[in-house]
Amino acid sequence: MARFIEVRNIEGYKILINVDNIQSIRQVDGLGKTCILLNNDIVRTELEYSKVVELVSPKKKGFRLWQ
Repeated sequence: MARFIEVRNIEGYKILINVDNIQSIRQVDGLGKTCILLNNDIVRTELEYSKVVELVSPKKKGFRLWQ
């Protein structure tokens, strides 16, 4: 069963992300506060890195963090 989180990208649109498709979460200056790489696509968010990790961690088992 797919598990999703809802975030807003830097343009203000709500985006549903399947946590099983997340490859990496990185804090990148200049592209928004945090970028989420999933299926070779980047979602740029205004959320703090720690907030994104908080949303994803309980839903994805064995998730490793990169910063």
